[in-house]
Amino acid sequence: MATKEKSTAQEITGNDSNLPEAIQAADSVEALLNEDSSVSKPMYDLRISEDGVSLLLDCRDPHGGLEATAARIDEDLVKMELPECPDLKTLLKILQKSCQPGEHLVGYPIIRGWLPTPGQDGRLERGRDYFAESWTDEDDTEVVDLWDQNDQRAVQKDEILARVHRPIPGEPGLDVYCREIPVPKPESVKLRPGKGVTTVDEGEWIDYYAETAGRIRYQDGTIFVDDVYVIKGDVSLETGNISHTGAVQVEGDVKTGATIEADGDISVKGMLEPCHIKCGGSLTVGAASWGWKNFKSRPMKTCRPCTSVGPWCAQVATLRSPTKSPKRI
Repeated sequence: MATKEKSTAQEITGNDSNLPEAIQAADSVEALLNEDSSVSKPMYDLRISEDGVSLLLDCRDPHGGLEATAARIDEDLVKMELPECPDLKTLLKILQKSCQPGEHLVGYPIIRGWLPTPGQDGRLERGRDYFAESWTDEDDTEVVDLWDQNDQRAVQKDEILARVHRPIPGEPGLDVYCREIPVPKPESVKLRPGKGVTTVDEGEWIDYYAETAGRIRYQDGTIFVDDVYVIKGDVSLETGNISHTGAVQVEGDVKTGATIEADGDISVKGMLEPCHIKCGGSLTVGAASWGWKNFKSRPMKTCRPCTSVGPWCAQVATLRSPTKSPKRI
């Protein structure tokens, strides 16, 4: 909330030369109300609340001299030069309803403005937690499979990726001087659609959809969906197993024990160690596989080992040693 121009309480005390000197010297509301006095005209204080939105009355039982008290309050309101204030008739009604005879008033509002209503910042709602990093326990045991990193970045075509809610502006307040109390401007969420992402404006929010099956990526305030998942290095424990809805391109090797599953083509520029590969398209290996002649392949269609495996018709292939199975960590 913005700082108010009037940050301290302003007090105007009804003065009367007939009041005892001790009462006139009272410097607090408690002293004012607790002072024992036989004076027929009640003592009172008018003060503006610290937030500036209310004119408050502290007064002994106003019913003891209702009309006189209302008249004196009316005079003080004129001195305060408030743009809007109740007239004498209205003041009488306010005092009559303010309390029961014999009761005192403390902080009773005579004039009331309102505080500003804060706005709501824009917010981002993700389709799911795409970038969470975790591992999976095997069969509810405490054994963790370091290959299975619970990668959630693979997305399907037309999948909703995110929803950005627009900010809701607040309402300014009004103090007793009819001055507007400003309200801070809410902040917006900035998210740009990149390649492979489309947006639909729904008015109060904007939805972000995947234009194609692929892998979601966030960079510099922009989200992308890459139809080709490029791994700039080896598929190893550092990357974990790979599962992708598009094509996969491995610029390094596929290490022992790794699993790659893709709905599209898989291209490996390096070599294959004992691993499991499943692809919806073709498998291309650009270098000789480690120990290739010592391993067997069981694809859906047979193939012969070679230093450069062209488009492979197999959808599922497992490379394994005839004497030793790949270790699973």
